[in-house]
Amino acid sequence: MSTDQVGMSTDQVEMSTDQVEMSIDQVEMSIDRVEMSTDRVEIRNFVPVFDLEKKFAGLKKSSDLEDEKQKSETTIVKDFAVKLGLDKFTKNKEEWKKFYGA
Repeated sequence: MSTDQVGMSTDQVEMSTDQVEMSIDQVEMSIDRVEMSTDRVEIRNFVPVFDLEKKFAGLKKSSDLEDEKQKSETTIVKDFAVKLGLDKFTKNKEEWKKFYGA
């Protein structure tokens, strides 16, 4: 709640307990809706592992990239792939070795 909503007059503060509990329930329900929509966003933004491997295998080294947008995209894909563990368990392991210089 914002501070405007909290700052009630004395008459409003003296509400019955039932009214206060209803307000708390309404706040909890809206929080649940936010969590549900966050879950949907995560699922919608999920990249299948195979597609990520293909995209990563096609990336150039950051020193070869021409502009900041390409460098940024490379970093995002690399970081996401590493979080998934693809650097250790990928069918394109040789591509990873080339990229990391290992």
